Amino acid sequence: MRSTFLFLSIIFLCGCSQSKSDQIQLFNGISFQLQQKEIIRDITPSTIEFYDSLFNGPFSEIPLYRNIQHPQYSLFIGMPFNTSLQKIMDYSYAWADSSIIMKQANDSSFLITYKVENAIAMKYAIQTGNSNLFFLSGLTQEKVVADSLFTLKKLSKRFIHN
Repeated sequence: MRSTFLFLSIIFLCGCSQSKSDQIQLFNGISFQLQQKEIIRDITPSTIEFYDSLFNGPFSEIPLYRNIQHPQYSLFIGMPFNTSLQKIMDYSYAWADSSIIMKQANDSSFLITYKVENAIAMKYAIQTGNSNLFFLSGLTQEKVVADSLFTLKKLSKRFIHN
């Protein structure tokens, strides 16, 4: 587990590209709202390997689209295809010592947060009105960050119809 957080730190420190925009354009008129101090990092083979290792499930169905870094957390946006909201919700966290802290769901989205050693991880998916499905995963070591940012209401507001 220690190597996982070391890896996250390396991703954060070695990322090369940054985005000046406050939104990431997804598709079909949907964008993801960035917050202060969040920057888009280049996707490297090691970033993809780490992302693919987060959950047990066929992540070939949810390729990594963007890697977002903040000094206190990391976010990964995936673009699901050939899957459903329910299937994504059923994917379990890959680390055996993880436990579910909170699970929230409604008709169009879900959020599950996990405790993993000294970190908090989350997975979130939303299906927009025009049947677009988006996936977001996040990691932080700060409980205050998880409690304030990793909520169903706040995450759903970050996916914007343009």
